[in-house]
Amino acid sequence: MTRAAAVAAAFLLAAACSKKAEPAPATDRAMPYEVKHEPAAGEPQDDILEPDDAWFRADLEREVFEGTNKERARAGVLPVVQDGEAAKAARYQSRCLSKHGLIGHDTIPCGSLRGRLDAFNIPYLGAENLDFIDLPNVPLSQIQLRGKLIAQPGGPPPERVIGQAIVEDWMNSPHHRDNLLSKDVTDLGVGVYWKGGRVYATQVFLKRTECGVGGQLCCPTPSGGRYCYAPYACDQPSDVCKREPRPNKE
Repeated sequence: MTRAAAVAAAFLLAAACSKKAEPAPATDRAMPYEVKHEPAAGEPQDDILEPDDAWFRADLEREVFEGTNKERARAGVLPVVQDGEAAKAARYQSRCLSKHGLIGHDTIPCGSLRGRLDAFNIPYLGAENLDFIDLPNVPLSQIQLRGKLIAQPGGPPPERVIGQAIVEDWMNSPHHRDNLLSKDVTDLGVGVYWKGGRVYATQVFLKRTECGVGGQLCCPTPSGGRYCYAPYACDQPSDVCKREPRPNKE
């Protein structure tokens, strides 16, 4: 068995991007985390998972989300809330990286985090964690992760075992852990994609603010001036942050 984990984390505070992510394919729309697959009578219980098994993907996303909030609770940090648009951006990233066999926050085919947020009409500041785990393409009961079978009689469901391993990877990396436990983020979307024996997982954190982002009021400064986070600029007549670059007047 082989496994690999990517060590990459990005937090965007004021960065413009020239690359734009492609719109998410219509076949990869958001799925509520609470969706649960219940095998029908006579359905095989020990089968090789399909490369893009929707029910398993939703369960795994939920496990990663809940595992994140468990770690935040242990650290005394408020929980993040689910964000459907952030989940779409996360799924797009995982699927795109899988398709091209890449890992990275800013790649030619998949764009940058700011570009992906813009593509899904998310004006807020964002942070992103990435991870991937290699698993053999064998029946579920035979898959081992870190020396243990992921599906054992009476044990936790396999998606929980994999989800916990992904969260552990991030907790064991200082930059990932900083994002995961940040007090500044408020929302989270999780997106996973499993194909070719490799599971990609993406977390997209958001910091919802009341000023300084697209379409919202400019943030005041102690001197009485106004500012917006890039790529937005303060439109002085309306005091609203707009994409059209205008110099801030202090």
